[in-house]
Formats: sequence, C-alpha cells, structure tokens
Amino acid sequence: MNEIEKGKSNLQEALLEVSKQYLEHLELAPKDRVFYSLKLRRKMERLLKDNAGSSRKRIPAFYRKAIAACLAAFIFIGASMTCEGSRKQMIPFYKKVYKEYTKYFFKDKDTVNAPLYIEELRLPAYIPEGYTLVESPPSMNFVVHVYHVWKTKEGSKICFSQATLRVISGLDTENAEIKRITNGVDIELIVKEAYTIAFWNDNLYSYKLITYDLSEVEIMKIIDSVY
Repeated sequence: MNEIEKGKSNLQEALLEVSKQYLEHLELAPKDRVFYSLKLRRKMERLLKDNAGSSRKRIPAFYRKAIAACLAAFIFIGASMTCEGSRKQMIPFYKKVYKEYTKYFFKDKDTVNAPLYIEELRLPAYIPEGYTLVESPPSMNFVVHVYHVWKTKEGSKICFSQATLRVISGLDTENAEIKRITNGVDIELIVKEAYTIAFWNDNLYSYKLITYDLSEVEIMKIIDSVY
C-alpha cells in the first residue's frame, strides 16, 4: 500500500470513528417532540430534488463512505437543534383568565432586553390569494403597537398586529376552544365560532393574528412566513 492509499484509509477510519462516537453520545428528543420549520423542509426538498439522478457512480467508494458518515452526523445535529428541548428558548407568556376574555402578558424580568418601541416592522410574507391590504399604520415613530388589515371583495378579513412585549393583550376567549401549538415557537390558538385568534412572540415582539374563514393550515402558513 503506497502513502496515498494509506492516507485515504486512515482518513476513512477516522471519519467513521468520530461519527460513531458522536452518534453514540448524542441525546435526542422523542420523535413526537422534534419539529422542523417550513423553511427547513423546503430547503431539504429542494436539495433532494437537485441531487436526484446525480452522477453518484463517478464518486470513488472511499469518498462516498466519508460523505455518508459526515451527512449522518449533520442530520443528527440538525435534529437535535430543532427539537423542542434544544430550540431557541422563547420568553413565556402568562395569562389571567376572566369570564369574557383573557389577558396575555409577559413578566417585567423577561422583557428587560426587548425593545421599548417597535424598531423593526414585521409582516407576513404569505397572504392567501384574493386578499388586499386595506389598512396599515400611518406612522412608525415611537409606537408600541401596529396593525395591518387585508380584506377580500366578499368582506373576509385578516388582521395582523405587532406589539412590544410590555403591551398587555386582551383576547376574547369566551366559549372558545384553546389550543397550544409548537412550531418553533409556542402559539396560542383561540378558535371561536366566527373567527380564529393566534398569539405568539419571538423574544422581541408579540404578534396577534385574527382570521375569518381560513383553515388552520392556512393560518400556520401565515404565521410561519413572519419569520
């Protein structure tokens, strides 16, 4: 065996051993607690599509094994980083329930690093077809709460608001079905007979989305597009 072949063999063994040791000591959350964002899923789908039918046969066996070992490690790293236990910790919101509504708020100790005013306007990149923007904030100077409204010709509306974490939100929860959804962030979904309210935050601002005549799938698409 010459020096080049010997070096390749040593590198292959080292890569496989490192990957094996990493995977043996890696602690993962259960599958039902692992969540992938829509952006990540789209990227993976695009990568798989781009590599379909690629010239894999032209890659030497040694490199294929080394690449496979690295990919396995990266896949497990990605899973551990997107699981509920390892994802970015979100500031928790608290609730005070009354008969006709619920107050949603954040504790002062959790908001010390959050902006006092809205410094960066956030908007959903996805709005279902047929909706037109009909209302937006007239000014962004020293404001703590802004909202936008989209409307269809038939009168159905989408209302999206952004607020600082020091703003207390009073939401109509009377006779509502309330669900907690984890999709990278914790989302409170308040399902009323005529409309649905979604409330969540990203450690800087809180968001409220009110929709009429939209499915939960469409609601989640709108929420996911804000990030």
